[in-house]
Amino acid sequence: MGNRVYDFDGMLYKLQHNRLRFLGAGSSRKVFDIGDGYVVKVAKNYRGLNQNQMEYMIFDNENTKILTPVLAISEDNRFLIMKKGDRIRNFYPVLQYYEARNMRELTSRPVFQMLTTKYMLAGGDLVRTSSWGIVNGVPMLIDYGFSHMKLN
Repeated sequence: MGNRVYDFDGMLYKLQHNRLRFLGAGSSRKVFDIGDGYVVKVAKNYRGLNQNQMEYMIFDNENTKILTPVLAISEDNRFLIMKKGDRIRNFYPVLQYYEARNMRELTSRPVFQMLTTKYMLAGGDLVRTSSWGIVNGVPMLIDYGFSHMKLN
């Protein structure tokens, strides 16, 4: 994929002047709608920096359609630009699309086993509705950066 050129200084200006719509937050990151079908995930602390770096690295290294595309990451890992996914309220659309009877069956598939072992992803995060979204009509992981792996 490679990191695309993005105006992160302009992003910082918009954030500082409340020009982006706040979508939500977790313990380590805040998410804002930047328009044109993309969001920015802003790290709030060291864990958020690590999660941004992990999502970028995983998407850059893996060719799987289950991961929401990442457009760019800032040099300091503070900002991650990702395709926007519509929230889901339950797993029905995920299970239906991937033709699985339940989340246990879905997460036992090779792609999930690879993500949890190769990248030490927290398996519990993969079975939270907040980790999933609908992107261009397809259920995808929108939050896949929480790892037990230590990054620089």
